[in-house]
Amino acid sequence: MKPGFDREIGDTWQDEDGSRLESRIAEIAAALIVAGEAKFRTRLREDEEHAEQERIKRERKEAEARRERERRRLERIRELNEQRVTDLTTSGELLRAARDLRSLVAEVRKAMSDRVDMEPETLEAWASWALREADALDPILSGQVLKHLRAPELPAPED
Repeated sequence: MKPGFDREIGDTWQDEDGSRLESRIAEIAAALIVAGEAKFRTRLREDEEHAEQERIKRERKEAEARRERERRRLERIRELNEQRVTDLTTSGELLRAARDLRSLVAEVRKAMSDRVDMEPETLEAWASWALREADALDPILSGQVLKHLRAPELPAPED
């Protein structure tokens, strides 16, 4: 320790030639105060550095957490868009199938209307059943088309 005197002061003190310890009490007290102040300032600086490192570390973790939330949100939107395309394709297939059934009913009615071996009631019962099946398949009438009319949305991530 160097408390500002002309010689270095150690951590321990003892009687020296021509000087008793009691005569150096003021010098020792000053050295202790200076050493304590130096230790206090060192500790304060270390605490501030530690707090700054912790703040930087916390901010990095928070930024990483935000990036991860955004990545998951975008991944979810991608998945929802893929499902939307699948639902759109399904709607097209269902609509074609419904139209094919309706066309089949019209063709069968036309072909069978003049036949004597087919009772009109039987033909109409079959046609009614087939048209109900076509309506059940129809994505517009069944509401299946509603699955993909709106683009998927997720709330923005919280910061």
